[in-house]
Amino acid sequence: MQVVESAQSPRDILTRSQLLQILNQCRDQGLLLLRSIPPNDPFEAEIHTWEPAYETLTDFLLAWEAYQNVKNSLNSPDMPPYLVNRTASITLAVYLLGKDGCNFFTSQLWKNNLTGQRREDFQLMALSMMPPQQQEAYRDWVLRLFDRDMPTCRNILELLIIPGLRIPDYIYGAKFVHDALLPMGVAERDIFWSGPHQIPHNHGAKWEGYASAVLEELELAEDDPWDSAPLLTAWATTTVNNDNRRRIRSALADWGCDKPSELLALLKTALQTNDPQMREDLFLAAYGVSCLVRPNETWLSLCEWIINSFFTPNAPYRTNNIIIRHCARSLVERCLVCGVLITEKFLIHLHKPYVDANELLPIDKECVNRINEYYGIEPATRDLAWYVVPQAIEPFFDTSHFARMANSTYRDPGE
Repeated sequence: MQVVESAQSPRDILTRSQLLQILNQCRDQGLLLLRSIPPNDPFEAEIHTWEPAYETLTDFLLAWEAYQNVKNSLNSPDMPPYLVNRTASITLAVYLLGKDGCNFFTSQLWKNNLTGQRREDFQLMALSMMPPQQQEAYRDWVLRLFDRDMPTCRNILELLIIPGLRIPDYIYGAKFVHDALLPMGVAERDIFWSGPHQIPHNHGAKWEGYASAVLEELELAEDDPWDSAPLLTAWATTTVNNDNRRRIRSALADWGCDKPSELLALLKTALQTNDPQMREDLFLAAYGVSCLVRPNETWLSLCEWIINSFFTPNAPYRTNNIIIRHCARSLVERCLVCGVLITEKFLIHLHKPYVDANELLPIDKECVNRINEYYGIEPATRDLAWYVVPQAIEPFFDTSHFARMANSTYRDPGE
């Protein structure tokens, strides 16, 4: 009570009975706890203490106090003692300053207590709570950090991306990661994104360091929209960890059950990637979905999109990758067997042989110009060129070989 009375400004605006009534109301509403401590002397009255019922309430009050003290003076180098070692309070104070347009990271505020990585961490945590207009102002800064190295990338995922992953229209959600990774080449992306999360430091490479297993531990909820955790999980299939790839494929297959429209939206976006491993895993998961359920007419749009995108003559994703082609065709065939009515004009492309017998493969002129009779032709050189390749290709040019085949005992007697 003495603390509450002394905090009044102007003093004595509320009487002691009014203050006690307010405290009791806060207690009844679960905002404050009233503790009664028995005195050491049995003849003395009990000692009553009031304290916030929630740690977050304490953190906010401390953050508000710090914010009020520094909002007009952002050059204070020393942090107030009551904030030290209170991570949530510091984060809330940075958030309150950010709402006013203050860039905590570039300021000199509390520089004696927070430097380097810790300063970045608090800015990222506060950024996840800011309104969209304030968040947008930090986009370039986050992008610069994102591909700096593996630990920083994982840190951004843990502190900024994952906390808002399931918030509608969250600026730094899975779509932000998609847009950041998509323009990169596979090799450029792999050095900070696809490797293990714990690699001992050696010579300062981007892939070295220690970080949390945020991608390895990311789980999908049944009601996740396609552009939240599923899209981020799709990008996680680029990992070099095959155990995690299997886990992700299984999780995506479970998530996609009875969601053909969501699955189609995910494939349309994620298959823009230039990473063949990611494409393979997405189609393996999609085919898995079709096997876990009995597809119905709601799968028709997905089937038609697959045929138009992969099997028509000028398909944008036409590929020779046998895993992608097999899974894509098998998904459509599974739907066809289950009664999905796919028109004949689409099925013609699906069942037509991929190789045109009248189409000759172009000669690699650069490779031909570098032929060496001794070493061979790249990549078939030395032992591979001397012993392995000749055994494989010479029968194609040996007429006696075909004659022996024609007179073989395995020949069909009806021919």
